[in-house]
Amino acid sequence: MMRLLKGIWRLLSGISRVISVLIPLVLVVVFVVALTAGLSESTPEPLPERAALLIAPSGPLVEDAPPVEAVFCLSEPEL
Repeated sequence: MMRLLKGIWRLLSGISRVISVLIPLVLVVVFVVALTAGLSESTPEPLPERAALLIAPSGPLVEDAPPVEAVFCLSEPEL
């Protein structure tokens, strides 16, 4: 009976050790693959020598609000 329990304990201990090594190893491999995939896709296409600059904004274009004086903010009541 004791041999069976020792065998089960060794099996569970071995599984635990394998899992504790494999999970971080898998995470490192996934990180390295994602990093290399991200770096390989980030190289832009080369522009022709006589290319014009293309600006393609998305969304509404607005001007910045004028700066507000701190004293004015303190003297005005909250809305």
